[in-house]
Amino acid sequence: MKPYENFYKTGFELFQFNPCGLNDVLKDVLENKLKQGFNLVKKYSNTLDLRPNAIEYSEEFLKVLKINNIKNKLRNCTLRDLTLFHIQVRLAESNISYMDWHRDTYYDLDKKIGMTPPGYKIIYYPKFEEEKQSRLKIAVGSHRTMIDIQSEDVKLSARLSTEIVSTNNKQALLFDTSLLHAVIPDIPENPSIRVIYSFIAKEQLIGTDELHFRTSKMYDEMV
Repeated sequence: MKPYENFYKTGFELFQFNPCGLNDVLKDVLENKLKQGFNLVKKYSNTLDLRPNAIEYSEEFLKVLKINNIKNKLRNCTLRDLTLFHIQVRLAESNISYMDWHRDTYYDLDKKIGMTPPGYKIIYYPKFEEEKQSRLKIAVGSHRTMIDIQSEDVKLSARLSTEIVSTNNKQALLFDTSLLHAVIPDIPENPSIRVIYSFIAKEQLIGTDELHFRTSKMYDEMV
């Protein structure tokens, strides 16, 4: 099966990822050793995001995309020419999932939530150790099945085949943002950190704010 055929079937792929110097940056953020002008701000319950943005915090966030040839990886899996929309650096510390079953892109009756057509995310979860840790529950192939009533749609997670994604320091996860997925809670008193890269078509930048255009431009110049 070709890479894009398999990706379309499942909606996700776990792939080899070389973090290079990124782990040193993330370890400092996890330990709250932040550069001047940056801070950690609560977004969801028991989570903190790096603010005001990650794109200007360290060049390592973009360098790692070039080193791992992410542009070609995305092209091979999606058959689309995508650009970088956003980078999130998020800390989590809770034995309760901060985000249960959901899609990033979906319809609820006549209301559209998220970017359409859906974009793609790459998430890297460093643990600074070699063993794997469970990170995300995924309803396999759910991006190809959707009910336009959210309360009914999330129930599909109980009817579809599900898989738990576990990663180590040398892997990252690529997935379609219309895929049903759920965050696995952290180990108590052991906070985790992840980098979330969001990719969309350039045409979808229209109407977004200046930071997204700047992020896209910096990505295109780097890769």
